[in-house]
Amino acid sequence: MQNVTDLKQIERTVQEAREYAESIVDTVRESLIVLNADLNVVSANRSFYQTFKTKPEETKGQLIYDINNHQWNIPKLRELLEEILPRNTSFDNFEVEHDFPHIGKRTMILNARRIHGAENKTEMILLAIEDITERKRAEALSASEVRYRRLFESAKDGIMILDAETGIIIDMNPFLIEMLGYSKEQFLGKAIWEMGFFKDIASNKDKFMELQQQEYIRYEDLSLKNADDGQRVEVEFVSNVYAVDHQTVIQCNIRDITERKQMEHKLHEAYQKIKTRQKELEMINKHLDSFAYSISHDLRAPLRAISGFAQVLIDTQGGKVNEEMRHYLDRISDGAKKMGQLIDDLLDFSRATRSEIKYEKINVENIVNDLVKAYRDVELDRDIEFIVHPLGEVEADKEMLKVVFSNLLQNAVKFTTYREKARIEIGSEQKEDHIQFYVKDNGIGFDMRYKDKLFKAFQRLQTDQRFTGTGIGLTIVERIVSKHGGNIWAKGEVDKGAEFCFTLPSKTHVDD
Repeated sequence: MQNVTDLKQIERTVQEAREYAESIVDTVRESLIVLNADLNVVSANRSFYQTFKTKPEETKGQLIYDINNHQWNIPKLRELLEEILPRNTSFDNFEVEHDFPHIGKRTMILNARRIHGAENKTEMILLAIEDITERKRAEALSASEVRYRRLFESAKDGIMILDAETGIIIDMNPFLIEMLGYSKEQFLGKAIWEMGFFKDIASNKDKFMELQQQEYIRYEDLSLKNADDGQRVEVEFVSNVYAVDHQTVIQCNIRDITERKQMEHKLHEAYQKIKTRQKELEMINKHLDSFAYSISHDLRAPLRAISGFAQVLIDTQGGKVNEEMRHYLDRISDGAKKMGQLIDDLLDFSRATRSEIKYEKINVENIVNDLVKAYRDVELDRDIEFIVHPLGEVEADKEMLKVVFSNLLQNAVKFTTYREKARIEIGSEQKEDHIQFYVKDNGIGFDMRYKDKLFKAFQRLQTDQRFTGTGIGLTIVERIVSKHGGNIWAKGEVDKGAEFCFTLPSKTHVDD
């Protein structure tokens, strides 16, 4: 009888111990789950069911990989769990991140140990699951706050934090203290308009009210007063409202633009000087134009008189004029004509140098074809082959471009005069950022040793008296091309022709 009593006492003690243990397990905050050797769920504590919003009938007897919509079917976890019993191992701090069906995306830490069943001593696995989502967020937030603080402290712009309700200053960075000459103690606890930053306190109280309503204000150009020396600091001031740690604050970013403003002032002064100088140059150009035309008129009158009197002598004294005198009179007449041509060329040079470019889209082929037709009509007794390749469109001053091609074609026609069959070729090539035009001929050419003289005024490479000219034409061409942002050069060989090339930029000057 005594043995029966003792046995019942032991059973009660075991039952009490089991209930005690289960009550402890149920109060543990971590989720606990017990698996058998086949990794089926034997039991789980209350925290597990509450955390994952499931029920015992949905988990007991189920393979762990199947529960919670297969969220635990993770290759690495399978490997760890399946080694615990055969190899008597355990694992700690295995991190799992999943989007769970009922609780959303969470981060869990898993720990597992081998345990023995109370009655039959069977081996089982205790799996502990801790939700560390909030801890991870807190760690990330803490790291973010550290980074923000470092940026706040090291920023080369002034930063000031205000209470959004009162306008009281609650924080500022070292750069702002240095910029405005106030100590940190002078900042803290005061409303922003009490700091003497602004000229108009009432206005800035109004602006503060506006900021509270709009949550953003920007001053492009604001003058603040430095406490140390009273000097004004020109700043760009940006304020915006946001919430942090359940408190609404205003962040003011204050950038010192004093040097920029000083530079802008200097640039403005320089611009005004340039405008004044430009007006002076325009006036000088007008005077030069008037002077050029006046000189042209004054020079042409005596030239006409010289040429006219020479011709009168030839006409009226024809029988009395001997060959030597006639030769001198002819030279006087030719000299007057050359001087007249030189005056015209100088006027053209003046216009090319000072005229403003009027950009427009031009069909270059049309210009060249018109010039070629004009030469064909004049040179009827010559055999000239003009070859005009496709030239496309370009943006330039139309009248100036006509002058360029007219001079180059005139040279080509002139220096092929004594060829039995003259050949003149005009073409173009599209380069990466410019268009290159060329005019080739099979004329008398030139010596490349003297190529640098080609585009200088009054420099003539040809001393042959059969070829007339003033030496201004190529200088005008060079000035026009240069004004358009292009380059010009020439290639040639004595008695084997010449090629003149020039470029015009491809950049757009005319609106589509």
